[in-house]
Amino acid sequence: MGYAGKDCETNIDDCNPDPCENRGTCTDRVNDYTCACEMGYAGKDCETNIDDCNPDPCENRGTCTDRVNDYTCACEMGYAGKDCETNIDDCNPDPCENRGTCTDRVNDYTCACEMGYAGKDCETNIDDCNPDPCENGGTCTDRVNDYTCACEMGYAGKDCETRAL
Repeated sequence: MGYAGKDCETNIDDCNPDPCENRGTCTDRVNDYTCACEMGYAGKDCETNIDDCNPDPCENRGTCTDRVNDYTCACEMGYAGKDCETNIDDCNPDPCENRGTCTDRVNDYTCACEMGYAGKDCETNIDDCNPDPCENGGTCTDRVNDYTCACEMGYAGKDCETRAL
């Protein structure tokens, strides 16, 4: 077995035809052969694509897709990187207005607003004239975290609450 010829002097080439798949390199042996597989393949004939997604390298619920000697991760919203290992900084650039302080979350952020401001991005000046604090017909003007009252003739005080003499 493994030899041919009148005196069995010729080793039969078990690499002809080439049994190795996926560009594996065949080496003839006596009544046998071996395949040296390209990276990413395994098996006697290099027939198996090694599953680079086992174990799963993707973090933060990313979805792994096996490639030949590689893989790709499809990341959930809010994550990036080869293995979805990086939380995208939603505070860069800073979305908070009026000196609000940004805190990054996963695919989100929150703004801690300075006094006198509200809204997701601290974009709204709180109306300190609602309800109207001015008494006796005074006219309210909103400021940041404050207000002023323009008092009618004969009245004074922050809220026009005092009758002037």
